[in-house]
Amino acid sequence: MRRTGLWLLLGIAAIPAALAQDAPPNMRPGWERQLERVVGGPEGAVVLRVGDIDNLGFGWPDGYDPFSGRSSDVHPWPFAPAAGDAPGTDRIMVGSGVRYPLDPDGPAGDGYHAETGRPANAPQPIAIPMGEVPAFRRAFLQMFVDDFQAPTWGGAFQVSLNGTRIPALDTALNALDQTGPVGKLLTMAVPPEFHGLLRAGTLTLLVDDPSSGARDGFAIDFVRVILDPRFRNPAALDVTVVDRADGRRLPGAAIATLDLSARADREGRAMFRDLPGGLLVVSASAEGYEDGTAVAELIVGETGTAQVELTRRPRPPAAAELREELRREGRVVLRGIRFDTDSAVPRPDSLPDLEALLALIRETPGNAPWRIEGHTDSTGGGAHNRRLSEARARAVAEWLAARGVPAARLRPAGFGAERAVAENTSIAGRALNRRVEAALEP
Repeated sequence: MRRTGLWLLLGIAAIPAALAQDAPPNMRPGWERQLERVVGGPEGAVVLRVGDIDNLGFGWPDGYDPFSGRSSDVHPWPFAPAAGDAPGTDRIMVGSGVRYPLDPDGPAGDGYHAETGRPANAPQPIAIPMGEVPAFRRAFLQMFVDDFQAPTWGGAFQVSLNGTRIPALDTALNALDQTGPVGKLLTMAVPPEFHGLLRAGTLTLLVDDPSSGARDGFAIDFVRVILDPRFRNPAALDVTVVDRADGRRLPGAAIATLDLSARADREGRAMFRDLPGGLLVVSASAEGYEDGTAVAELIVGETGTAQVELTRRPRPPAAAELREELRREGRVVLRGIRFDTDSAVPRPDSLPDLEALLALIRETPGNAPWRIEGHTDSTGGGAHNRRLSEARARAVAEWLAARGVPAARLRPAGFGAERAVAENTSIAGRALNRRVEAALEP
């Protein structure tokens, strides 16, 4: 038998007969290969796969196709990789931010983290030998993913290619909320600014959660890189964008999935075609709203639906409210000063809060200095967050100085995630922790 260890399936220590076979069931010719490269094939200019297509060694139900977009059956756990499995595939991994031995008073988590241990469950990179690749316009990364549950356990997965963080891939994995455990095909677009990484000869993919400490184990059956993809039996996706509070549809919202984008029509809808089956992450934005995401589950040859709910952004603080907050707290909190991921440039929609802060400083008598503070959530390492928060505080101070506030009165400082005002285990809590504060020094 391929697997060893304690077998659990929804709390029942029983192995279905199909799983007890020596060879995984329902394997297609070629799926047993750990490395496959197809040039000029029906799915794309280049398709390169690492890892066998065997559902973590359990095989597939009769007639099941992992590329159909349908979920796999629930399978037992824990499990161990076979001797020939490609590093980083067919094994349970737990983010490096989880400390072993486990503290019994620590946060809750999934069965994967509890039934495995170090060093076997440490995140492993997956090496993808790209070799020489022809010129290409589009690049997709596919993974058959198993049991990613960041929304449930408060994780913050990071995805890097050759050591470079790819924020769009982070967003996709952190939107998934799988359970069961079951697997499903996830497709993500590699943004054009990172295409150069695919020409480096070897592409090293690493999925990890080094910072949150969330106890969320995960597994990857196989990985594929597809250059200039094409789909023989494509799916379509009908997306609707609505106001989270009242369900009102939002015409003109910007919608994106993979490397495609569209504007919502008068009904708040947009249609995307020629898509792969499986999981896709859809993002949307609209003026006056927080950005939002949704996970679409597509079946090949069919049209799926997804609804992205956007939360209305708090209105900019009035001058009187800021004055009262400053008098009462000795500082003001400006949550509307916003930055894109890993960026220290204030977004255009930060202007109302920046102008409110500028007015407050101008009307405050005296020449006392102002401390401009940057704060982040816990996503990313401590040193990185401190540097990022410092850069953001400097950017705000520079904006104020460019509008007449003496630079000597502005003292930027970054505190990273050290002064959290909410738990970092939820999307809402992390949003509260990403903020700029200003305090009048004595």
